[in-house]
Amino acid sequence: MTDRLKLGLLSEKTIIVIEFGSYFIKCGFAGDSSPRYFIKLNSINPETKEKLFPLKKTNQITEQSWIHLVNKGLNLVFLKYLQVNTKDIVVIICDDVLCPTPLKKEIIKQLFEKYQVPFVLFAPNPFLTLIPYKKKDGLIIDCGRSETRIIPVYEGVPLYSNLYYTELGMIDIIQNLRELLILNLEEKSQITKEMIQEIDDETLEDIISKIVFIRGKYEKINPNQKINKKQNELIKKLQIEKKPKENQKEMKKLEIEDIKIPIRIKEKNYNLIIKGKIRGKISDILFEGKEENEFESIIDIFIECLKSCNCDVRASVSQNIILCGGTSMIPGFLSRLREEVDFKLDNDEYFKDVQFLKGKLHFNHNKKNANYISWIGGSVIGSLNDIVDRSLKREVYLEKGSKSFQDWSNFFGYIQDF
Repeated sequence: MTDRLKLGLLSEKTIIVIEFGSYFIKCGFAGDSSPRYFIKLNSINPETKEKLFPLKKTNQITEQSWIHLVNKGLNLVFLKYLQVNTKDIVVIICDDVLCPTPLKKEIIKQLFEKYQVPFVLFAPNPFLTLIPYKKKDGLIIDCGRSETRIIPVYEGVPLYSNLYYTELGMIDIIQNLRELLILNLEEKSQITKEMIQEIDDETLEDIISKIVFIRGKYEKINPNQKINKKQNELIKKLQIEKKPKENQKEMKKLEIEDIKIPIRIKEKNYNLIIKGKIRGKISDILFEGKEENEFESIIDIFIECLKSCNCDVRASVSQNIILCGGTSMIPGFLSRLREEVDFKLDNDEYFKDVQFLKGKLHFNHNKKNANYISWIGGSVIGSLNDIVDRSLKREVYLEKGSKSFQDWSNFFGYIQDF
């Protein structure tokens, strides 16, 4: 196929980029700087009656459940939101390589058989995350809703032998907020413990996005995140003078304010008061792990991942550590991560082999698009002239069936020149 013919073929095709998450489907057109739509997966599983499909329970989900999820999701994407003719498009799927195989097979089956899409490309998420940064090497910290994954990417190839994850994410922060609200409930409050238990997760997540921040752990005083030089000088002065009665008014100015949030419970309106002292503690579970040691903290798996890499890979990926995922957008996340990593490298003998990395790690964190950075990568490769040649063709799939579907281990050979 000549270059002119390929350009003509591409110009006639609408290129759609889709990313399936645990809570959202992100969809839009190649070349855009952000997804057009974030579609919530709030469809009810007909068997478990749950709003989500938790990763822990994927082995309990039947084939019929996958069909229901994919059918409803793609139907919303193509017919309700993007409103495209599926017989004349190219679809790029931002592929979560750890996504269950039955789900992938169902996606590709419906794309080719039901919607008659002519070209489909599955591109791995870790690789796509690097594209907006114009890098081939990096360490991806993906802090999502139900878990946090850390994986190095070297020369465009995700190293799955060095993949580390912990089941700590936004769901745990939501649960922690619920528990802290119950523990700090005032006796005269109109809201009871039972009522707090009935507040749905979506409402609590909305509260977290508005009033929660991540505080520094090893500072004596942790006021609001926005603090200027005059406030810093006042803090030091008050700490030196140690005159609580005289400085009570000044110190009160630096305290984190309580927040009153209107909320509706059982068809009645209430004011939910969130104490200032807990606003900076709600997200601590990410960095400290769970008390029962069921799951490691993000810090532990981050340093463990660096330690597991060989020296050449470690030297390269440590200079491009990318934070992504919606949970990483909480204010103060990066500062706390740096602080905890430095403290761990200084004080934990287990990590003495990588102590030399202290102060040498380079982080990239764009809060504006951290929750859809891999989608942007898919949008970029969708703008390439040869995207059709790289895609799986419908004719090939109909002829060979699922055998035509590229496994990720065979995929990286022809994406390294992107």
